[in-house]
Amino acid sequence: MADNIVQHAKQPGRAHGIVAYQVTSRAMCFAVADVGQGILKSLSQSSAWKHLTTEREAILAVVQDGATSRASANHGDGFKQVHRALTGCNGQMRFRSGNSVLTLEGRTDPKTAVTKSVAAMGGFQLFVSCELENKGEKFLLDSFD
Repeated sequence: MADNIVQHAKQPGRAHGIVAYQVTSRAMCFAVADVGQGILKSLSQSSAWKHLTTEREAILAVVQDGATSRASANHGDGFKQVHRALTGCNGQMRFRSGNSVLTLEGRTDPKTAVTKSVAAMGGFQLFVSCELENKGEKFLLDSFD
């Protein structure tokens, strides 16, 4: 995920971002953030996604449809794969770009997705957390078979 900072932020000079993580015996979390152009501006460079007009639409397109600014069809499924894995292990994902936030909550039943408007902020931020349960541990092991 950290390579996305370099590939998508489009900052002049060096890429400006941060990656942080914490792992314990029963939980993990990580965050990736940059001060780049944000999802909407990144996707507007692709003819397939330039029709999007809001950060909310852009975040949903990335998460639900695998939208990417890259021309190759072999990219854009990273968030979908992480989301699928986290729903099996009590996880949460929070995306923020521009003035929009999307929270995917795997800790509730049923699973929820909530979008909301917030004060505009440059760049892109992603936070992921997961608390393992027996079901989650088995799911994670099964997914590597």
